[in-house]
Amino acid sequence: MNRTSKAVVLLGSLWGLVYFTLPEGLIAESFWLVGAVGLAIATAVAVWRMRAPRTGWVAIAAAVCVWIAGDVAYAYLTLVAESEAYPNASDLLYIASYPMMAVGLTRMARTGTGRSRPQPVIDGLILASGAGLALWIFFVTPAVTDAGEPLLARLVTAAYPIGDLLLLVTCTQLLVHRLRPSPSLWLLLGAVTLNLAADVWYLYLASYATYTAGLSVDALWWIAYVGFFAAASHRSATTIADGADLESAADLRPARLVLLSIAALAAPVLHAVLNAVGSHASDRQLLAATMVMFGLVIARLWLVARDLEESRADLRYRATHDELTRIANRALFNDHLYAAERDGAQGVALIIDVDAFKAVNDTFGHHAGDEVLRAVAERLLTTAPSGSVIARLGGDEFAILLHVDVAEARVVADRLVEANRRSVVVGVNHIRTSISIGGAVLGASDSALRLADEALYLAKARGRDCAVVLDAPLDGDGHPAVAAGSALG
Repeated sequence: MNRTSKAVVLLGSLWGLVYFTLPEGLIAESFWLVGAVGLAIATAVAVWRMRAPRTGWVAIAAAVCVWIAGDVAYAYLTLVAESEAYPNASDLLYIASYPMMAVGLTRMARTGTGRSRPQPVIDGLILASGAGLALWIFFVTPAVTDAGEPLLARLVTAAYPIGDLLLLVTCTQLLVHRLRPSPSLWLLLGAVTLNLAADVWYLYLASYATYTAGLSVDALWWIAYVGFFAAASHRSATTIADGADLESAADLRPARLVLLSIAALAAPVLHAVLNAVGSHASDRQLLAATMVMFGLVIARLWLVARDLEESRADLRYRATHDELTRIANRALFNDHLYAAERDGAQGVALIIDVDAFKAVNDTFGHHAGDEVLRAVAERLLTTAPSGSVIARLGGDEFAILLHVDVAEARVVADRLVEANRRSVVVGVNHIRTSISIGGAVLGASDSALRLADEALYLAKARGRDCAVVLDAPLDGDGHPAVAAGSALG
């Protein structure tokens, strides 16, 4: 927050203090309106000066301006026109500000793709439903069922707590989406919370016809106005603009679990409190709230179970696959090879080296080397027969378990060598590649991998860029006792 913004916050705070020293009347109301309009303009300017996408902030600034326009209309009707009509123009403006504010908060709670994960959404609904039940029982129901008031008046009176409930839901949605809230977010949520508290307090006072201007409830509204400007002008405001830097938190951390547990008990606790004070709420309302809460909790538990299964599947995948090439790793290959050797299955194990790979890294960089490894893996996948196990053992070494006889294995090995003679394009560079392959028939020795490794050395001794597949161990001179090789080129 720059010096100008700090000065506006300080001036706004002092302005509010002066207001509460003034006697009730036209001068005090005029003083209030001048300061409130100034804060609305300052908030709009702060939003306009943001460089990041600011749709959410625009909606919030518009809501603040419309709310303060309601203050202006209320002051004119009561002090100038001396009208006691209800509802009036100020009510329409106040009520219109609720969906605007909700749109802004919802926009900030969206991810960069415009979607939200269901876990935080359900968490927000659970947290909001407890307080929402109290708002509904104490304010909405009495307003709607008051037969002594005209229908329009009852609907407008009910619209205020419903609007508060809407803001409560959107606030919790925004909060649970962010693991590390920024100062601007805390200021914004604080301002909305103060506004909600002032609304509820005002509804309580109005229900007993005890509200007069200048009470401490007005102080909450004034601090909220200052808070909206402080949130919009803080340098961290852009981090919550239109879902920027959004972290969708789906895990049940201890603090969140405690809050969800407390919220889930809202209906029975509220029922017990009402009975203790000799008041009663509609059994239908409490039953409906309990059923809604039960449904939300069941949905959350289902999502927890799904997340756990997805996490297990992800861990299994990471434990058995190479992160760079997305093919099987050494552990998974060894499992398949062990099973095939144990069962006496027909097959051939191939070990593959990328020729002169160190030179690729030294000449073109490790990024280019990674692209070469990805390209080799893709060529192995597209050339090897269906059902083969293709793995990266580490570095520039790959392996394939073929479920074919030795003759077919030699044909496949030749195709693999040929497929990898094409250049790999990385940026503007055309990197020439080749591979060497050593293979061994399963059961030809006590270790197919060791025999395949010896065959690989033979392929490299022949000048690389070729394949050698052995169907018997080497003799004492390092020559195949009974072997056949294929060298291309």
